[in-house]
Amino acid sequence: RSEAGASAEGCGDDDSDANSSSSKNNALSPLTYTSSPPKVIDTSSLGYGNWFPLKLHMALDLIEADGQSSIISWQPHGRAVVVHDTRLFVSAIMPVYFKQTKFSSFQRQLNMYGFQRISAGVDKGAYWHELFLRGKPYLCHRMKRQKVKGNGGRKAGNPKREPHFYKMKALCSDGSISL
Repeated sequence: RSEAGASAEGCGDDDSDANSSSSKNNALSPLTYTSSPPKVIDTSSLGYGNWFPLKLHMALDLIEADGQSSIISWQPHGRAVVVHDTRLFVSAIMPVYFKQTKFSSFQRQLNMYGFQRISAGVDKGAYWHELFLRGKPYLCHRMKRQKVKGNGGRKAGNPKREPHFYKMKALCSDGSISL
């Protein structure tokens, strides 16, 4: 049993197939929605402003409900997000859920809200933030946008300082912790 498969055990819904090769086979097919395509998510009516983390959290729920987890999804443990198909994410997901059309703009938003990219291990390439957890969108209001420093540099990833999410209990889609 792999580390990724072991972490989702105990949740009522099994989303461990989000990273399987069979779900990636449909990645280049046109998007089909179970309902009409969603409009750009507007979080301003929720009293939180137009915050990127909350929009991303809401979009991940809708994307999963529409069966598009082969493009972007939560990792099985619920503590990180990974874009599986950048090209399809940019062409089909970003225009629908965000007001952006460049992947670099999406990455910049992640960085400005303090998301960190995992540089090694099973989750390599995924983004995480200690307050961005599956099933807990109310934590997003505590995420603050950082001011742009303008130095143009970026710190190199340090795998020794990155968390090992598979040693923690998995978060279920309802926010509960698996047993």
